Amino acid sequence: MKPVLFAAASLALTGCAGLPDTPAPEQGGVYMIVLGKVLDRPAFMAGYAARLPPLYERYGGQYVAVSGNPGVLEGAPGFESVVIARWPSEAAARAFWTSPEYVDLIRARTDNNWGEFTVVLVPALPAQAAPAPGRKAGARKPE
Repeated sequence: MKPVLFAAASLALTGCAGLPDTPAPEQGGVYMIVLGKVLDRPAFMAGYAARLPPLYERYGGQYVAVSGNPGVLEGAPGFESVVIARWPSEAAARAFWTSPEYVDLIRARTDNNWGEFTVVLVPALPAQAAPAPGRKAGARKPE
């Protein structure tokens, strides 16, 4: 499987979501979706996952969801963990992915066989204006 980004649920809570200096998403931004299986959790947590939050912050990433036990509605998943992160743009996600700091983490994770992961980037839908209080989404204004 491809090298990917992965983090534990405890790190998601201490990630960079909501930081005031995080750039606003461009055209909806992108989601980085990680599906994986951790093979050596103690080493993975200490040598990889614990070092991710500052990198996320630096490149504008925000944890959206993290689960070591995702609910499956259909099919037989080949993974045990899911991480979903939002990035302000594809360029920001790729800058994180190719940064020297993250490349070092990829190398440590793969060289030490800490897990098997797949990662994809998915464009987010453009943000839609929220309806005014008391109005339903899609309702027309009175004329």
